[in-house]
Amino acid sequence: MVLSLGHQILDIPAALVLAAAALAGVRAFRWNLLVVFGAGLAVWAVYLALGGRAGT
Repeated sequence: MVLSLGHQILDIPAALVLAAAALAGVRAFRWNLLVVFGAGLAVWAVYLALGGRAGT
């Protein structure tokens, strides 16, 4: 599953940064998973609204 999803985001640097930040938030800072998920959705929505690409 990780390889399947990970392969799709390799071409989008913003997705890699967001994934790394989410992992750090959950593992290192012990943030609530649902909060991190919601924040990630919000950040990604802003990224797309500003003209970022979602991939293929």
